[in-house]
Amino acid sequence: MAGRIYEFDGFRLSTATRQLWRPDGGVSVLPARVFDCVLHLIEQRARAVGRDELIAAVWNQTEVGDNVLAQLLARTRKLLDDGGDEQRVIRTIPGFGYHWVAATRIVEPQPDRMPEPAAAIEAAAPPAEPVAPEPKPTPARRHHGWMLALALSAILIAIVVAAALRHRHEAEPAVPTVAGTPASVPVAQRPALVLPAIVEHAEGQAWLRLGVMALVAERLDGAGRATIPSDNSVALSRGRDLAHLDAAALAELADTAGANWIVQPRVTAVGSRWRVELGIVHGQAPIRLGVSAEHEQVLDAAREAADRLLAGAGAGVFVPGGESDPALTVVLKQAQATYLDGKPEKARVLLDEAQRDHPESTALAYELGRMEYATGRLDAAGQRFQALIERLQGPDEVVMRARVLNALAQVHYQRRAFAEVERCARQTIELLQRRAYGGNELGRAWRELGTLASSEGRFEQSLAEYARARVLLAASGDWLGVTRTDAQVGVVLRRTGRLAESTAVLSRAADRLQAFHEAWHEGVIRSHLAAAWTLMAEPQAALTQVPRMRELDARIEHPGMRASMQLALADVLLDNGRIAEAAGLIAGPYRQIVDSGDRLNVYFAHALAARAAAASGEDERAEREATLAIEHLFDPDEDPRHVALTHLLRVRLQAARDVAAAERSAAALGAFVDTAPIRPVAAYARLAEALVAVARGDAGAARTAFESAQATPDLVPWDRLRIAERYVPWLIEQGDADRAAEIVGLLGDVTYRNYDAAVLEVRLYLATHQRAAWQAALDRADALAGERRIDPALRKFPEPR
Repeated sequence: MAGRIYEFDGFRLSTATRQLWRPDGGVSVLPARVFDCVLHLIEQRARAVGRDELIAAVWNQTEVGDNVLAQLLARTRKLLDDGGDEQRVIRTIPGFGYHWVAATRIVEPQPDRMPEPAAAIEAAAPPAEPVAPEPKPTPARRHHGWMLALALSAILIAIVVAAALRHRHEAEPAVPTVAGTPASVPVAQRPALVLPAIVEHAEGQAWLRLGVMALVAERLDGAGRATIPSDNSVALSRGRDLAHLDAAALAELADTAGANWIVQPRVTAVGSRWRVELGIVHGQAPIRLGVSAEHEQVLDAAREAADRLLAGAGAGVFVPGGESDPALTVVLKQAQATYLDGKPEKARVLLDEAQRDHPESTALAYELGRMEYATGRLDAAGQRFQALIERLQGPDEVVMRARVLNALAQVHYQRRAFAEVERCARQTIELLQRRAYGGNELGRAWRELGTLASSEGRFEQSLAEYARARVLLAASGDWLGVTRTDAQVGVVLRRTGRLAESTAVLSRAADRLQAFHEAWHEGVIRSHLAAAWTLMAEPQAALTQVPRMRELDARIEHPGMRASMQLALADVLLDNGRIAEAAGLIAGPYRQIVDSGDRLNVYFAHALAARAAAASGEDERAEREATLAIEHLFDPDEDPRHVALTHLLRVRLQAARDVAAAERSAAALGAFVDTAPIRPVAAYARLAEALVAVARGDAGAARTAFESAQATPDLVPWDRLRIAERYVPWLIEQGDADRAAEIVGLLGDVTYRNYDAAVLEVRLYLATHQRAAWQAALDRADALAGERRIDPALRKFPEPR
C-alpha cells in the first residue's frame, strides 16, 4: 500500500513512510506518538477531538495524564512550526481538546520522490473570496435530473440518520453533515465555473469583466448546463491572474469550486465591433480550444459565443425567457457587475434611473428590490417584492416567483414577522419541490425555515431543515450558501449548549466567510463564536476574536450593521474587564440606535449600557438602563441567557434598596423564562428568587432557590459561574464552607482563566484560612481583573489568634 500523502501549511506527510517534508525542503521521520497524534487529528479534522479520545488514539489506553498529552502537543507543534498564539495548524479547544484547522489536501504519492503540487482538494472549506449572494437572473428552465436525484437521495440519508440519532439521543439534534465538500459531488455531475472576463482594449468598460461573465453563466444555465453562482466565481478568482493560470492552478480551482468545466471569457474591442472568445480551459468536454463571435454589441457577441460553445460541447440549447430589450440587458448586466464588485448603492442608483424607461420590466424591478434590501431600504424592498409576486403568475415564471418569494422572506425576517417568513418559504417549496430545476432557490427556502425554527426554539427541526438546505445548495454549486448554512448550524449548537461542537463549526465558517470577503456575515459569526467561548466561561478565548472584529467593523458601511458589530465588541471587552474601552464603544452606537428607533438593536444597546454602568459602580444608571432594555425587548431571536441576565441585574440592584420592586422584577423574569426556548434559563429565575429571599432575610427560602438553580438541567459553565458568584458568598456568610467548596469545585479549571471564578476561590480560601491557596488565587484574580476592582476585604488575610 502506497498510503496517503497529506499536504498542509507548506508541509507534506506520508502515511506510508511517516516522513514529514518541511517547507524548506528538509525531511524527517516523525516519532511514533507524534505521528499517531498528527494522523488522528488530520483524519478527524471535520470536528474537535477530546483529550480522552486523543490519548486513547495515541497510547491505546486512557490512564495518561493531561500533562503528558500537553508535552506531546508542544513537541508536535514545534515540529510543525505551530508555536505562539497563532495556532494555524492545531487549535486548542479550552476545556475540551484539540482541533486540526489547517487547510489540508490529499495528493497522490509518486515513487521515489516528493509528490508534485496537489491535484485533489479534500477541502474542509469550500471556495474562497466571494462578495455577496446573488441569485442567477434567469427565468429559463433547467433540466437537471441528476441534481434532484442527488438532493433527494442525500435528504433520505439525512432523514434516516436523524431518525437513528433521535432514537439514541432524543434530546440532542444531529448536526447536518451530508454533501460536505465540493469533492463530494462526482466530477461528471459537477457544474461549470465561468470566470470573470479578461477585457482588452476597452477603456471605460470595466463592467464587462463581471457583466459578460454573468451573461455567459446565465446562457449556459438556461441550456441545462448547471453553473456555479456568479458571486462564488467572483470570490474564487479574486487575487488571481486569470490570464496566466497554468494547468495545476486550473485543476486546483476546479476542485475547490466543485466544478467540471472552467470557462474563460475574453472580451476585445476590435475597431467599432466587439469580439468575445470563450474557452473551456479545464474539464471533461469534447473541445478544448474554444470559440469566438464578433458583433457591434458586446452582449450580442457574448450570447453568440456562448451558444457556439454549447453547440460544440453538445451541451444543449439555450431556452429563451425573460426580457430581450438590448438596452435594458446592458443596464441589468452593468448593475449586476457593480453589485458583484461590492457597490450595492451605486447599482441601486443605476437601476433606479433605468426604471423610468422600463417601468414594466420584472427583472429590473427584482434587481432594484435586491439593491434596496442590500442598502437597508426594507420598506421599499418589501413593497417592490410584494408587487412583483402579484405580477408573476405565469407557468414560465416559476423560478422568478420563487426567487422573489425568498427575497421577500428575508425582508420579513429582518422585521421579525415570522409568520410571513414561513408563508413565503412554504410557497417557494410548494412551487419547486417537484421540479427538476430551481434547486438553489429551494435550498434557500429550506434555510429560511431552518432559521425560523431556530428562532422559535425548535432546534432539532432547525438542524433537519438546514441539512435539506445544505444538500440543495451544494448540488447547485453554491458553496457560499453552504458556508452560511454551516454558520447557522453553529449558532444552533451554541444555543443548545453543544459548545465544543459550536466553536469548531463557527470557527471554520468564520474562516471561510473571511475568504469569501463577507464582512458583515463574518462579523456576525465571529460575535457568535466569541459568545460560545463566553458560555464556556473562557472570556480570554473570546477576546481572540476582537482584532478581526475590529477589522470588519472598519469595513462595514451600513450604519445599523456597524452599530451591532460595535456592541458585540463591547460585550466581549466587558467580559474581560476592559470597562472604559467598552463604554467608549457603546456610546456611539447607543445614541445612533436610540435616536433612529432601531428596534433590532435597542435592547442590546440598553443592556450593554446597564452592564457598563454596573461595572463602573453607577447602580442607579445601571438599573434604569436594564429597565429600558427589558421594556424595549423586540427581537424574539435575542439570546435568552443575555435577556435573563439583564433581568437578574435589575433584581440584584433593586434588592439592595427596594425588596418589593425586586420581587416584581423577579416575577417578570419568571414570566420571561416560561417562554424561553432553552431549559437552562430557568436557573436565572430561581436565582432571582434566591436574591429576593436573601433580601427578605429568609435563609430557608434562599437556600431552596439557590439549590434549585444549581440543579437545573443542561447548565453550561457560564450558567454555573453566574449561580456560584451569588451562592458561594452567601454560603460563606452562613458558615457553610463545605457546600461553598463543592460549588466552586464544580467550576473545574475555569478558576485559572476566569476573573469571577478566581475571585470565588479567593473568598473560599480566605474563609477556610488557606493562606498559600488564597494568595495564589488572589494573584490569578489580579492578573485577570483588567479594570475590575477586587473587594479590599478580600486582600486581608486574618492574622492567627
